[in-house]
Amino acid sequence: MCNIPATPVQRRRLKPFYPAHVVLLLFILSLAYFSNAHATRLYLTPDGYLEEIPKARSVVKMPLRLNSPREWRKILTGGMGSGSFGFNIYAQNFSRADAAASVEIVLEAGGEEVTLASWPKGLGVSRGTDLFTGSQGGSGVQAKAGDVIVLRVTAQKTGTYHGYGSLYMGGQFSSSIDVPDLTALNEPDIAMLDTQFSSVYDDLAEIRRQQEVVQAQLSLISESLANIEGLLAAYLPPSASISEEEPAPAIPKTPERTKIYSMRFEPQVLTLPLESGLALVCTVELDSPEEVAATDRNSLELAFSHSSIKPNPEYCLDQTPEPASSSMLKVCFSAEEVAASFDGGEPETLIFTAWLKGSRMDQSPLVARGILRVVRKAQDSAPE
Repeated sequence: MCNIPATPVQRRRLKPFYPAHVVLLLFILSLAYFSNAHATRLYLTPDGYLEEIPKARSVVKMPLRLNSPREWRKILTGGMGSGSFGFNIYAQNFSRADAAASVEIVLEAGGEEVTLASWPKGLGVSRGTDLFTGSQGGSGVQAKAGDVIVLRVTAQKTGTYHGYGSLYMGGQFSSSIDVPDLTALNEPDIAMLDTQFSSVYDDLAEIRRQQEVVQAQLSLISESLANIEGLLAAYLPPSASISEEEPAPAIPKTPERTKIYSMRFEPQVLTLPLESGLALVCTVELDSPEEVAATDRNSLELAFSHSSIKPNPEYCLDQTPEPASSSMLKVCFSAEEVAASFDGGEPETLIFTAWLKGSRMDQSPLVARGILRVVRKAQDSAPE
């Protein structure tokens, strides 16, 4: 592995198993040498840091403003490999104007700032909360312990109102960036390991030579057994033939993955407190009208992470029925029952993943997923 002169070692009889310290050393060196082939994902936290394990379990919204860049930082404890950089950020443009926000990944080292990757229009226009992604080749910059990786998001142009929009993190909106693999060992550490354990490399070479000898002996034994089998076949009578072959065992079928359909809501936003008697209509586009007819509507329910609600057909009476040739499945719920799970907190905007779960007449599962936005206002303010 390294061209380091081997120091004299005491030769001893080798055991058939690897010593424990050799296995541990191989594990450590494999982490050091082959880490550049992988990437490290760093998640955005509400307090402005980049962490390898996401901290925020609930969704946190962070507004983006013109001339006020948002930054997230991580101090390196070791080196960084070579490879590409990327970002995976959930954002929404409330203004719906021709606006964009730039995304940069930079390295602060020795009082200077080096751009590792940049996307001038990384976050574009969206009509809701969208996932924006980008990938870019590495810059070849060497990083070391004490350097700082910085993610910077800058709004370039405001819309008609509310600035650029918002960025989301936590929960199902796990915004993150991808950087070349971060290691706890840098080049000086690896060089020190090479110097300290050079004698172990000789032991490993001796083990490999012993394995080659054993492999050659096993080959000779296999050839001898083949010759003996040939002699036995020549002198022994042939065995009786089997009239019928046993049927081959049936190959178990691989279970099919359940298809997840997209679901949309009307109204798209629930503003709390609600109007009395308001209906929440869920619409799912299935594959065919026959699939709509085969849906067991009594099995359907709208589920969130903390509650579930059964549909109420009475709230569909004011809705225009879908024609028999339509592949749209429409299910109605009491908006008050749905909103009861989200009422009573501080004024804020919440975003939830909702699941419509049920089954068809043949008992096969039916699953749809959608995003529901809830705006909770102060109790003394009148609803819009």
